[in-house]
Amino acid sequence: MFAVLEEKLSRGRGGGLSDDDLANADPFIREALIENKRTGLLLAVRARWVAMAIIAVLIPFLNPTVEILYYEAALGVFSLIGWAQLRAGRVTQSRPELGLIFVDLALMTFLLVFPNPWRLKDWPTAFQFTLSEFSYFYVILAAATLAYSWRTIVAIGTWTTGLWATALILVALFGTQMPDLSERIAQAVAGHERILAAIDPNDPGFPDRVQELVIFLIVAGILAVNGRRNTRLVFQQANLARERANLARHFPPSTVDQMAEQNEPLGAVRSQDA
Repeated sequence: MFAVLEEKLSRGRGGGLSDDDLANADPFIREALIENKRTGLLLAVRARWVAMAIIAVLIPFLNPTVEILYYEAALGVFSLIGWAQLRAGRVTQSRPELGLIFVDLALMTFLLVFPNPWRLKDWPTAFQFTLSEFSYFYVILAAATLAYSWRTIVAIGTWTTGLWATALILVALFGTQMPDLSERIAQAVAGHERILAAIDPNDPGFPDRVQELVIFLIVAGILAVNGRRNTRLVFQQANLARERANLARHFPPSTVDQMAEQNEPLGAVRSQDA
């Protein structure tokens, strides 16, 4: 049973068991999966709320203007999404849960790439890539490792790559530009092409964007491998609990505890009056 369920888990869509698989599962494995997801998701949401609170205090310090109210409101939306994920979380595949994860990533992409509508001065859309902090995606990825399966971690890496690449293409094709800024900067740094490529406000910086995505995918892959390892540990712990319960049917609890603590199959031989 243990091996069959583990194989189903590793092959299941979205990294979860189907309802039928869960209903027919060994009760110890089922309880271990439910408890692991419940505690992990609760910890992930709390970590999200703490991170949102820290960022809410940080951004006014970095940019003390009225513009930051836009991002403060967005942090409130992220906190609500976390609460919704807590309500929608299931051990089995949950489409609402996956949908909320995608909304998380899409909203983050939109905020980092497209200009703040409350900004007092306009600038080229491509300049957003210079200012945007792709590292915020790592906050979502790190919190996800506390609650989701390795397959969902891979999905987060894939979705982030797709959204960021799509945004890059849209900005390159339809983003607003200010050619006069590039001309003035080119005159100021004449003869230094690499400096111009780094500070040109009309250039989205394709090499830097590709580097960001490659590193993010590498990190997501490493975390996914660790997530799969943790899933196997949950199954092993549930299997040990089942073995102890089976022994308890035939031996007193104290004897079961002694047998579980012994390294030798039979332990020391002793005599005792019955």
